[in-house]
Amino acid sequence: MLDGHPNVASLEEHELLTDGCCDTCGEPLDLEPLASAGHDQLEGLRAAYWSRVQRAGVAAAGKVSIDKHPLNTLKLPLIAKLFPQAKVLFAVRDPRDVVLSCFRRRFKMNPAMYELLSLSGAAGLYDAVMNFAEAAKTQTEP
Repeated sequence: MLDGHPNVASLEEHELLTDGCCDTCGEPLDLEPLASAGHDQLEGLRAAYWSRVQRAGVAAAGKVSIDKHPLNTLKLPLIAKLFPQAKVLFAVRDPRDVVLSCFRRRFKMNPAMYELLSLSGAAGLYDAVMNFAEAAKTQTEP
């Protein structure tokens, strides 16, 4: 519904935060590089993000941007650091629907998508991502 609004730029499922992850997350749970990132580094990562948005063919300037990449859940600390004023809407679907849907679809292979080759792997990935989301939420609530 929001895609049709003229003041909204909807970013489909494109991986746009690669630079931020590579530059600040040496190990998956080591958030120290992100926590200690300086102003210039963060500005560079923001610029890289918006450059990727532009290369994806999305005209986002002056619009509300909605980035719908599902695994951005794992990047919530990075998003909070890069875009502290951003509003995060977290849509929760029935886990059975998500797991079955992901299991039935063949994604471009990477370590996360490998888990979707079996129902137990897909369920485990879903559980891990949702537990991470809950932990990230409790860290950012006032």
